Amino acid sequence: MAKAIHKAANGTKYVYESISYWDKQKKAPRTKQVYLGKLDPESNELIPKRVAPEKTLELRQPSVRTIGPTMLFEHAAGESGLRGILKKVFPEDWEELLTLAYYICHSGTALSHCASWAKDHKVPAGSELSSQNISRLLQKIDENMKNQFLASWSSRFSDDEMLCYDITSISSHAQAMDFVRYGYNRDHEKLPQINLAMLYGQQSRLPVYYRQLPGNISDVSTLKKTINLLDYAGLKKLCFIMDMGFYSQANLDALYEQKHNFLLAAPATRNWIAALIDEQWDALNSPEAFRPDGDGSLYVTSRLEKWNGHRCYVHLFYNEARKAQANDEFMLRLAQYKELLETKGNNTPRQEFYDHFLTISETPKRGMKVRYDEDAVQKYRQRRSGVFVLLSNCIKEPMAALASYREKDVIEKSFDDLKNEEDCKRLRVHSDRNADGKLFLAFLALIIRSFIANKVRQNDELERVGIPGIIREMNTLREITETHRYRRIVTEPTRIQRLVMECFGIANTDA
Repeated sequence: MAKAIHKAANGTKYVYESISYWDKQKKAPRTKQVYLGKLDPESNELIPKRVAPEKTLELRQPSVRTIGPTMLFEHAAGESGLRGILKKVFPEDWEELLTLAYYICHSGTALSHCASWAKDHKVPAGSELSSQNISRLLQKIDENMKNQFLASWSSRFSDDEMLCYDITSISSHAQAMDFVRYGYNRDHEKLPQINLAMLYGQQSRLPVYYRQLPGNISDVSTLKKTINLLDYAGLKKLCFIMDMGFYSQANLDALYEQKHNFLLAAPATRNWIAALIDEQWDALNSPEAFRPDGDGSLYVTSRLEKWNGHRCYVHLFYNEARKAQANDEFMLRLAQYKELLETKGNNTPRQEFYDHFLTISETPKRGMKVRYDEDAVQKYRQRRSGVFVLLSNCIKEPMAALASYREKDVIEKSFDDLKNEEDCKRLRVHSDRNADGKLFLAFLALIIRSFIANKVRQNDELERVGIPGIIREMNTLREITETHRYRRIVTEPTRIQRLVMECFGIANTDA
């Protein structure tokens, strides 16, 4: 740093050090002068300013900060393009947003603890992240900003990306919030919830898009609105991979109308599919239909059908070994559902699949009566159980379709990370705006964590250590500095830390 000498009227020469810094408020470089002491009039040597005895030890005390996890997160944010988009959409707050996302990746605990964590870690934000400041920041993230970010982020993905679409539930004790409702809780908690719909890239293995939904909304009713929002964001010709919960005629019509591709599991109980299974039953059980499938085996057949004038490949998969287990599971769940209907009546969440196998009658005198439809149950057990159905307008080969569908578990793993590693199993906020902000931060953290997981997957040893183990290992990498000194020292990395830095292309050099 440059030194300036000011001469007083009495001839005394005072020495100052000029320090440049960036003023975030005025968005311009600034310079401040720090008094160092005065020059001896005879020797012209610096006479340092006096320091209070209680501060002498403080000046000599080195500052130690943990930098290992941040090095990892910084690399992921930069290489994925996340940092650049945040700078563009949130020019005043991107550093704080990244710091909070890093904290979620690292600790996965309540945001109120971030301030103490940031003091011990090297982070992008320079300001104090108190609970009040964090709350104000969450309040600033409005719907327009979030949508602008999601549009910019999702536009980075290739047109060939296959997008897994699914919904998870996040429980909450704050029933007064707009989106918190009682509904089907996927964690089987007796609490109200919000629903979170997400698109996850199958090839990139990165989260692409999310939206918050009321907790009582069904999966099947969300897809059409999501398609319209993606179209509004400029995302055309996408390929969706979805489970059976999203099957409906309206959803298929919407996918065809917007010219999107899809791979969708379908219930074997639908009339037109059941008729097709009956028609293809002999072909499905023939030796020509046999396919080895890992340690097991499948019988496979396909048909090209028409859906309102559009082509639709119907892939049928039948597993004899799975049939017996599937029959037992089917009868157990059907019996449980029947019992719920009998005890709770119309207050039971309806399960459309099982409604096909029950006859329900209700009279003012006798109340609700629930009986098995024997013919429907037996027909399902004989020719539907053990049959899995996939529909697609883009994947012609059945085994290729099955392989792509099985890869859909990437989104299930992301939901698991979101809930168990990022403190989102429960929504620990009590206002809608803060809930929106917390979910946005969790989405940012999920991007960073997913990028790291993709890199780790390329190294067998690091994959065995796992993401939590790697983050714990990086905790021991520290940066040591001393007051008024400009050289930093980084502690010696361990073997695993060197392996991580090599895998991510992170340099470890002392400045």
